[in-house]
Amino acid sequence: MKDRVLLLAALVGLGLLSSIHAPRTLGLALAAVLILSGRDAPVLLKRAACAVLLFSGAVSIVHAAVVLRSGGDPLPWLVSTNLRVLTMTSLTLLVARRVDLVQAAGCSRPLQFVVVLALAQIAVLRRLVRDFALALRSRGVDRPGLQTAVRYGGAVGAALLLKADHDATTVTQAMTSRGFFNDADQG
Repeated sequence: MKDRVLLLAALVGLGLLSSIHAPRTLGLALAAVLILSGRDAPVLLKRAACAVLLFSGAVSIVHAAVVLRSGGDPLPWLVSTNLRVLTMTSLTLLVARRVDLVQAAGCSRPLQFVVVLALAQIAVLRRLVRDFALALRSRGVDRPGLQTAVRYGGAVGAALLLKADHDATTVTQAMTSRGFFNDADQG
């Protein structure tokens, strides 16, 4: 029950955060999330910043360039948007560490089944990424150069997409054959 309440509270919090535009309020919300995380606050903030850096950085650069070109001030939008994204990501990471999704989905047997399947797929893909990383390290004495790392990252990404697509097809077929989807009344 505790997990369900925490997950619901986090979902409500994410909904509220998505509608807040005041940087001061977003800063206070980020401080509240960090206070709730306790001693893990620095690690949580670092993980959240690393998770959003590439995407948020690219969006921010493009937005700033467009607004500056038109003679506007990009700073208010940049501050509020990046604070919102960082706060929402921090809250999501905090909830992911504190909530047992299988227990939270316990109110619905099909939902719990889907959560277990998703967690199993995540574990398989994590292991695949770890195996690829170990393979790259074992192939040379020195650290790989940037070009090699980028190529290898592309190969890992392609392998993950192929595996995820194959596994999703297989799981869907297995679930359909066991009557999980009730498509009879939709046809």
